[in-house]
Amino acid sequence: MKSPIHISIAFGDAILPVIDCEDGYKRVPLKPISDQIGLDWVSQRRKIKDNEYLTNRLGLLLVGVKPYQNPESQGEKAQYCIRVDRVTAFLNIINPLKIRGMGNHEAADWLEAKHSEWDDALHHYETDGFAIKESQDARQLINTLSQIDRIKDPTIKRIAAQKANAAFAIEIPIGNQQGLDV
Repeated sequence: MKSPIHISIAFGDAILPVIDCEDGYKRVPLKPISDQIGLDWVSQRRKIKDNEYLTNRLGLLLVGVKPYQNPESQGEKAQYCIRVDRVTAFLNIINPLKIRGMGNHEAADWLEAKHSEWDDALHHYETDGFAIKESQDARQLINTLSQIDRIKDPTIKRIAAQKANAAFAIEIPIGNQQGLDV
């Protein structure tokens, strides 16, 4: 008999089991996330559980979770879990000033940086139709693609695209498409 595979993800110093739920979503326990940031778990649970919108948005469920350290054990403990793809949404409703006021400056700084990054990404997605994680390579790629797009001469454009493909390990289509040189 094959033993089931148990998947976990790291969040700070916490290891969170990833639970496949009957509705098709993967979920993680919320308490370790809350604890990692230094939030009062009872207040966080109440804030989400007593708010129908947040319960639905985060996909909050009471789920039987095997102990993290011993996934082969028979017992389970009921824990409130949220969808993996909603962890960011949960973190986005936390006020970094409150975290800093509780003395956890490192978590507050990290959370403020994440909020700023997510706000910028959402703005780019809403205004440009896409968002790219900011890095030196991403900015350089965007700048290069923008320059290639402005080239009018098809031969020069083709050469620039070939060089960009090689430099960034991408595949800009090169050649004739719909009767136009690209």
